[in-house]
Amino acid sequence: MNLKDRIKYIGNSSRVGAFICLLSIDERKTAESISRNVDYVELSNIEKYYQTFTKALFFE
Repeated sequence: MNLKDRIKYIGNSSRVGAFICLLSIDERKTAESISRNVDYVELSNIEKYYQTFTKALFFE
């Protein structure tokens, strides 16, 4: 089985996550906890990022 066969489109997952956080205090607390442990990485500063990203879009 190749990579294309293993990937499933899930739609707008950020919107679904936002709705879940609005409706559940426990899920909101979990999201807040996760957000405190996330580091921001500016990908545009990484050499060859665009080239690598473009190849990944086509599963090369």
